Amino acid sequence: RRRARRNCRAGLKGELFYRGGMRSLPHMGNRRPNKVSYDRYINIRSSGRGWKGGRGDHFVVRWTGQLHINRGGRYTFCLVSDDGSKMYLNGGLVVNNDGLHGMRNRCGARNLRRGSYRVKVAVFEHGGGFGCIWRYRGADTRNRMILVGQNGRSISQCRRKPRGSQRRRAPRRSQRRRARRNCRAGLKGELFY
Repeated sequence: RRRARRNCRAGLKGELFYRGGMRSLPHMGNRRPNKVSYDRYINIRSSGRGWKGGRGDHFVVRWTGQLHINRGGRYTFCLVSDDGSKMYLNGGLVVNNDGLHGMRNRCGARNLRRGSYRVKVAVFEHGGGFGCIWRYRGADTRNRMILVGQNGRSISQCRRKPRGSQRRRAPRRSQRRRARRNCRAGLKGELFY
């Protein structure tokens, strides 16, 4: 558990896949990525450059992580991308902005309870400009549209346990023995000269 907690990074894990001839977002499955990097949030303005030093055209970027919702309610998610993109929450499609196009905005909404949700955002680049911006609004953002991950610890690689569900650990044996040794019946008497 301790090792897993240490490896729990903040932000999204981004994977770059090179692939040509796409007209819509392909499913990359378990294919090995050409590059892996971590992003606090997705805010890439449209340009002719690729992602994180990769080539400028014919690639897919897939980001994964855990979205943490502190206050339940209706949340709206928006993807602005060039070319196509999609966003999934616990495996279900929320935003579909697929196809060949310039920077275009598409949104989707879900009622969410407090807790952690698996999230995946994927975008592909056929040719020309490349960009992707992922935003949301809801109770956690005071109903303002902000970048997902912008408000502190809303995105990480690990599922977060809800507060109040953690049990207290029992003290170790040595701590229990020490407590017993110091616990005597009667009064403690001290003599001073």
